[in-house]
Amino acid sequence: MFGSNGEPVDGTNIGFNYETDGDRTITSISDFAITLSENGQLSNVQSKLGAYNIQQISLANDISESTTVIFGQLVDFDFDEYTLDISGNALEVNTDEEGTMTLDGSADTSIDGDLTVDAENATVNNNVNVSEDVTVTDVANGTWNENGNGNTLTVNDASATVNITNAVSSLTVGAQDVTVTGVDNVESATVQSGATGVTFDAQPDSLTAEEDVDVEGDEAPEAVTNAAFTDTDENAEEIAGNVTFTSSNSNDVDHYLVKVGDGEATTVQAGSGELEYSISQDTNYASDITVIAVDDAGNESEAAKIDVVDSADNLAENFNTNNAEDYTGYSVGWNIGSLALDSLSKMEVSLYDSEGNVLATNTSTDKIFNLDQDKFSTPFVVTAGTYNPDNDSYWTFGEYNDEVPAKAVITLTDKDGTVYEIENTNLTGDALK
Repeated sequence: MFGSNGEPVDGTNIGFNYETDGDRTITSISDFAITLSENGQLSNVQSKLGAYNIQQISLANDISESTTVIFGQLVDFDFDEYTLDISGNALEVNTDEEGTMTLDGSADTSIDGDLTVDAENATVNNNVNVSEDVTVTDVANGTWNENGNGNTLTVNDASATVNITNAVSSLTVGAQDVTVTGVDNVESATVQSGATGVTFDAQPDSLTAEEDVDVEGDEAPEAVTNAAFTDTDENAEEIAGNVTFTSSNSNDVDHYLVKVGDGEATTVQAGSGELEYSISQDTNYASDITVIAVDDAGNESEAAKIDVVDSADNLAENFNTNNAEDYTGYSVGWNIGSLALDSLSKMEVSLYDSEGNVLATNTSTDKIFNLDQDKFSTPFVVTAGTYNPDNDSYWTFGEYNDEVPAKAVITLTDKDGTVYEIENTNLTGDALK
């Protein structure tokens, strides 16, 4: 580079491409490359870029600048193993040129200071480490490629797509409709107020968002179904037994969390079909148990909640034969304890033989939930008398013969799909006449 007196500026070497005619006369000069050595100054180069069509600036030594240096055209930077010390200031590129700009360097810190790029029509490949902030003010859509290691990156370009291929310590998005890929390389991300429509391709280690962020592949897994628990501990204020549930339909479930009341969640290994978790004897009573599916990314499903009925509440009532004028058959009674009648959607009562086969099932109609009571019963009619089941609007009756039942099971289902079972094996009364 030459100064105003025509002499070369210290620390600046120029290389260029040229063409000659048959007489070896230089006919054109293009694509200057500047190498800055020990005494080189970027500030001496910035105003000469256009005049000399400079395409690349290389460092052959560490250099320092005391003020912000602004380039008004695209230029590639090759820092090699050296550092531009511009601490407290910035290297800025501000241009509407079309093209590509690449920053290369192998030093632990290639730019000791800030890097700011406002190049609305350019593709930018940043492969250097910057000690302070890297700010993307404007680039062509989808064309900021971030490959520095540990940089602090701010994106203020609406509709930009940023591709991250190396570790980023901090990512801040301050513009709308920004898409970021490679977010699994980001340690901490912030989405500022007003930055709507932001899309990440993965979940960062930490996310602070003042607007909703669409994280691809971040849909929560489906919740488990058929979650149920029957308390087998007969002591008051204590529970025990198996929590059963049907696995989530999502393919990427990693494990399940089962939580009794406000206690610590226990991990249950993922599996298919019906799964179970055993609650040990003498566990303190809790009013609910929740089951949550967790996928590989840590996303949690909605909790399947089971309202716990303490077996000591003795919800089973009568299980007896009936030899009266109204009918001969069997009567099964129960109470719903602490459950609210309007929280239930269905009541079923089944009789079983000694081998576990269902003999008959009666199912409640919706009308039963209009009653103001907590005790219920249903008849299993072998021979009708004054009572006519066809006139009973509270129950739909299953077919039944005269086989003697071994047990009755009352199944209560609430509006959330939670199932409660009450079992009574104590059949009383005389044999049917």
